Amino acid sequence: MVTTLINTSVPDDSKKKIPEKIVLNDTKNKQAQKIIERSLSQHTLQDPESKKLSNAIQSLLIKQNLVDSYFTDHSSGHSIRVSLYCLKALSVLSNQSDIQQKCTDLGDNGFKLLEHAILIAAWCHDTGYYEQFFGLKEPGEKDIRPLSKATHSCFSAVNFNASVKRVAINYFVSRGLDFKKSVILVNEIEDSIRSHNGDKKTMLYHSQISTEAGQVLTNSDQGTRLKQAKWGRPCDLIQVSETGDYVIKPNEAGIEYVESNLSKDSIQFILRFSDNADISQLRLSKVQRTVIRRCIDYLIFEDSLCIDDMKFQKVPADKLEEEEFLHLLQTDIYQRKYFFGLYAILSVSPKLNHGELILEIRTNPETKHLTVMNESGINEPVNSFYANRGKQAYQALKLSHKSPKITCKLK
Repeated sequence: MVTTLINTSVPDDSKKKIPEKIVLNDTKNKQAQKIIERSLSQHTLQDPESKKLSNAIQSLLIKQNLVDSYFTDHSSGHSIRVSLYCLKALSVLSNQSDIQQKCTDLGDNGFKLLEHAILIAAWCHDTGYYEQFFGLKEPGEKDIRPLSKATHSCFSAVNFNASVKRVAINYFVSRGLDFKKSVILVNEIEDSIRSHNGDKKTMLYHSQISTEAGQVLTNSDQGTRLKQAKWGRPCDLIQVSETGDYVIKPNEAGIEYVESNLSKDSIQFILRFSDNADISQLRLSKVQRTVIRRCIDYLIFEDSLCIDDMKFQKVPADKLEEEEFLHLLQTDIYQRKYFFGLYAILSVSPKLNHGELILEIRTNPETKHLTVMNESGINEPVNSFYANRGKQAYQALKLSHKSPKITCKLK
């Protein structure tokens, strides 16, 4: 089955311009726009090259903010929080020889340049969620079918290449980094964005293929045979038709599983670490927190402490947004673990202890008795659900041959 996606990105063509800033009228997105502007302005000077970079990233983030919030938040708020976790992670790793060598290679202002490169990667890493949710249509049909989850990282790389890459190169040149090193640094950012989902060994692939998003794995006959099979995570195959539209072949490609080592891939290492650190209540909206808290208050009416078995029939809702989210919890049992799992974590904090990178988690006493069926079908405490998911993801990260650890503390 082949489907087409309206090409919403600007091709990598020197004649094309940065996408115009999207104008939003509703209050929610205006507030989000202010947050984006403030976050960007805190870390970039307001000279012409900085403004161009800020505008390019801002356009993608605001478009990302249009994504349906039916699932766990992947709006601009998530990307901004990831950028803040990146800063914390870089700070605790700043005395590591690998980071210091990277900064030395970048020159006199190396630490600041590396910091900005990591921030750009964080701000841009999930912009492909817009295409994942809004772009795909079956031929001759009006309905939109979302792409497979990992495909968003491919489109995030496409968006970066089309809208930000050239501007970012000029930005780093304006900061005193020579052109060749600027290109190498920005290519590292792009690679980090493309492969930030490459942390799972889901399927073996025997070929690779060149796509709009770069090289990906495939078992398709179109691919070039690999000397040795590689592990990857399934995604949709993105190609461009003769008419210029994207052609999507569902689940015919894979994001290569890559172990990210701080000594070789500092940007990718910190981005992945920080992306998996956005697992606290901050990722929930006020409405979501209110409804989940109310569900916990009404546990007396439940027959089980496993959230998968709960009915939530007695839980009241005071306004439409609460009704909609409560309906989601009642009808989509699979999504419950993600929302309650986030509610179970009050805060996270990166720390370095005797050379080991640690994500310290403070869990919520309100949820300590609740359990959840995880993605492997095993019942576990909801307070440890995201910690265990993070431990799996962190197996693909290496700092001095060791993976980061996660520790949980009850408040």
